[in-house]
This record gives sequence, C-alpha cells and structure tokens, in this order.
Amino acid sequence: MLAALPAHAASVSFFLDQSNRLPDGPDDPDYLSVTLDEIEGGVKVVVNTLDWFNGIKGDHFGIQKFGFSFDGEAWGEVTGLPPHWRVRENRRMDGFGRFDIRLQGKGKNRMEELSFTVDGVTLGDFDSLMAAQVAGFEWCRIVDRRRNDDDDDDDDRRRSDNDDGRRNDNDDRWRNDDDDGRRNWCEGRNCTTSAYFAGSMPVSQIPVPAAAWMLGSGLLGLIGIARRRGPRSQRNLI
Repeated sequence: MLAALPAHAASVSFFLDQSNRLPDGPDDPDYLSVTLDEIEGGVKVVVNTLDWFNGIKGDHFGIQKFGFSFDGEAWGEVTGLPPHWRVRENRRMDGFGRFDIRLQGKGKNRMEELSFTVDGVTLGDFDSLMAAQVAGFEWCRIVDRRRNDDDDDDDDRRRSDNDDGRRNDNDDRWRNDDDDGRRNWCEGRNCTTSAYFAGSMPVSQIPVPAAAWMLGSGLLGLIGIARRRGPRSQRNLI
C-alpha cells in the first residue's frame, strides 16, 4: 500500500462545483477554480470565478469570502491579501460547515480573482474541502418567472415581440437563456444574488506530508531487508 502512494506534488488544482443555492450535480458546471502552488516558505493560493457567471454579473461582482482548514495540528499565517480583506478563525461557510480560516472582504472589495499566501505550510497541510462565497450576480430559473401576476403587463412592455425574448433596444436584462435553464437577469423574491460554493481536492492529488514519506520509506526499506534476509535464513536452517 505504501508503495502506491502518489508522488509529492508541487501544485494542485480543483473546482468548486457544489452550491447551497445554485444547481449542483454531475451535469452542472464548475463555478470556481482553486490552485495551490507550493513555494519557498509556504503555499500560494489563487481562486478564480469561472465562465458560468458570464452574462449574469452585476455591480461589484466577485468572491467575498473564502474558507479553508488545515490538516491535523498544522497551522499557517495568511499574507498578501487584497486591501480591506481580513482573516477570521473558526467561522462557518453557509451550508458547508465550519472552517479554520475564513477570509472576507466587503461588498465593494469583491474579487474575481483572489490570491494570497499561507506561510509556514506545505500542500499536505491543507484539508481537502474548501469553500467560497460569490455575490453581485442575478440568477433565477426560467420556471421562476412571474407570468401570471400583476407584473405581466410590465413584462410585456419591457419585452419585444421577438421569439428570443429580447427587447428591441437589446437590453440584456430580459434576455432568456433557454438552453441552460436560466435567464441573465431577473427580479423578485426568486432572484439569487449571492451563493456559497465548495469543492474538494481529488484524493489522488493530495500530497503526502513529509513525515509520512519518511515513515513509508523506512518501512519499505525494512520490508526490502526482510525479503533479502528471508531466503538466507532458510538456507542456514537446512
């Protein structure tokens, strides 16, 4: 089993593809990407929002919180955060539990790309699950549209008679994205403007801590010695 341990990685990338408010599942999109690069003295972390949000972004769109935990007794210091971001410890990320570290900014400081460094750790010191909050977008399912209430007249006035659901002045607030079950902009109580997302590093990419490598190497060495000595001992007994 020890011989099958994965090679020590210098970089790990994965997606946040689960959400507390938006669709998730095997056929749904990746919302954010997370890349961890081991550098001298620590690990650099880069989190990016992905193309799924294109067309539904509003003012001050971006990542507002990011949460991660350490494995076991490991701990590191976060440096290099954007201005007006701060570090909070032992905080919840809605729908995904409590994390050792939650980084957060204010609404006007949201980032489409969030980068920072965790000093004093290696890739193997991170827990696999990470989460983010993204805000500043407007999303709803087509079935959430209000077609049969007092706003129908307003809807008719705003829309053109075109089959594609656009106004003649190309106002994208009323564009319909029938292919993926959402529309770019919506109004009312069914509109989602903020959500939490989570994902985990694949087991095959999680690096093995140095101590485990040393232990594994030592045990493999002992096994090799035992195998070499076995036949010799048997010959001596004959």
